[in-house]
Amino acid sequence: MRRALKLSGGRMSDLRIHARTTCLPEHVEFIQRYGDRHIRNDSYRYYRSLAERGLAGADCLLIEARNPETGLLAGLSACRLAHPTRASITVVADRYRNQGLGSMLFALKVDEAQRQGYEVETDVAANNIASRRLVSKRLNELREEDGTVVYAQRAQ
Repeated sequence: MRRALKLSGGRMSDLRIHARTTCLPEHVEFIQRYGDRHIRNDSYRYYRSLAERGLAGADCLLIEARNPETGLLAGLSACRLAHPTRASITVVADRYRNQGLGSMLFALKVDEAQRQGYEVETDVAANNIASRRLVSKRLNELREEDGTVVYAQRAQ
């Protein structure tokens, strides 16, 4: 799966997009580095435990984007496949932000989870305006509780 995106400086690059069920230590490091303290502790612990055990989880869906020249991660969107989905995160490296990569990765994750028959739900910190904007493009706001806004899939 490949998508062309406009990158910083106005040049075009073809990021490699890949879906996987494995969370690697480099994914956890990426989440920690670029998550801007918006990643919930329970979500971070879930991905860290998968990486530490070297597990390919049948309940993990991770969509990643890599720079083909360097092989470095540009962004990722992941969730724990459950009914409804849990531990949903989307993280993008600084140089790729505000260019549509996070929205694209999130949309691909939602589409794949739904294709596999999962009801998509995600929690977003009420003060995380950027993530709320990203999520609201694909999901409906259900409720707000204890500083968290819960979103769920739109009716088909």
